[in-house]
Formats: sequence, C-alpha cells, structure tokens
Amino acid sequence: MILLFPNHIDMIPDWFRGSDVVFEIISLFATFFIFFTARRIYKHTNDKQFKWFYYSFFMFFLSFLSKTFSYIVIYYPVVIKTTIHNLEIVSQKILVFNAYVIGINLSMIFMLVGSFMLIKTISKSKETLPYVFYSYFIAIIVFFSNVISENYRFVLFHITLIFIFIIISLSYLRKYNHKKNNNLLLLFLAFLFLAVSHIILVIFFPCFGTYGLSEIIQLIGFLFIFVTYLRVNMK
Repeated sequence: MILLFPNHIDMIPDWFRGSDVVFEIISLFATFFIFFTARRIYKHTNDKQFKWFYYSFFMFFLSFLSKTFSYIVIYYPVVIKTTIHNLEIVSQKILVFNAYVIGINLSMIFMLVGSFMLIKTISKSKETLPYVFYSYFIAIIVFFSNVISENYRFVLFHITLIFIFIIISLSYLRKYNHKKNNNLLLLFLAFLFLAVSHIILVIFFPCFGTYGLSEIIQLIGFLFIFVTYLRVNMK
C-alpha cells in the first residue's frame, strides 16, 4: 500500500485526487477476496503456508480499510462535519485532521504487520529468516517511537516494504523455475509489481504524478494475486 504522511498529502496531483479512493476501494475488495480464498484453502488443506497468507491479507484488508477511511475524511470532510455541526469550525478542522492521521497510522501498522507475516509463507519452520525480520520489525517500532523527521519515516517504511516484496518475489521466481507452475509466475510478477510501486514512490517522490503511477502499479500487483487465487479456487 502506498502511504503518504500528513504533510505529503499535497504531493497527490489534482487530477488523481478522489480517484485514489477508488483504487483503495478496489484493493480493499481484492485483499478481502484473497484473505477469504486463502482461508478457505487452508481449511481444506491445513497447509500453514495458506494460513499465514490469509493472516497477512487480513492485515492488508484492514490497512486499506483504514486508509480509505482517512482519504474519505480528508477529501470529503462533510462526512464528519455533519455529525459534529455544533462544534466550532476550528475544532471541526482539527478533528478531521486527527481522524486522517489516525487512519494513516493504523494503515501503516497493518501494512507492516501483514508484510512481515508474508515472510512465513516462503520460509520453512526451522529457518531463521522470519526471526531476523521480526527483530527488524521490533527495531522499526523502536525507531518510529522516537521523534524523527516524517520524511525519514516515509523512506524507512517504503524501503522496508521494497525489501520484503523483492525477497518474496525472488522466492516465487525460484519456485517457478523449479516447478514451471504458472501460478507461481503470477505471484512472482505480483510481488515484483508491489516492490516497483514503492521504488518509484521513494526515488521519484518529489515529482508530481508519481503517486498516481505508484497506486496503479500497486493495484496491478494485487490483481495478479487476486487472479492467482481465483485460479486456485476454481480447481
């Protein structure tokens, strides 16, 4: 999920404002379907790989739900203002902004938790890789708890996701080269697209329009996963 911190909201180009809510809603439904399908497959196969997959995509679903809420609040503040019409205008603006910040922060937390859960889907029970990532996750929480520049938080968050998605995509590429299963190829492309979406945002963030491009590429990545699980579910 592409995350902007509060002072970066102005970087969203005017032509994309409002449309990004549509992208978030599509991703919301896609992640929910993936969660539902992976859970159903796990119940039938008892494969722990699907267990961690549906755990992680439930976190992604909550992430998109939180971000969709925050965008609706910031783009359509009347949703909140109509329920607090007795408050002063200044108080309304503060409440709207705080609701936006809370939604964005929850979205970030859910996305990080879901991404780290995905590591369990590519690791074996005796591997130390998950524990390395869990330690890194704890370090990030400590780092975020300190007062640091929001730009550094922005970069740290996206670089973390880039790192995770590249590792997962390469894992699926190795599996595809071994098994020649098209579903594995789709998953490789899916996580590659997710990684690229964050790379574009980090490298070209000051440029107007890159946020919209990142959202589109991210949506393509989730749709690849959606199609993969649709194919698996139809078997």
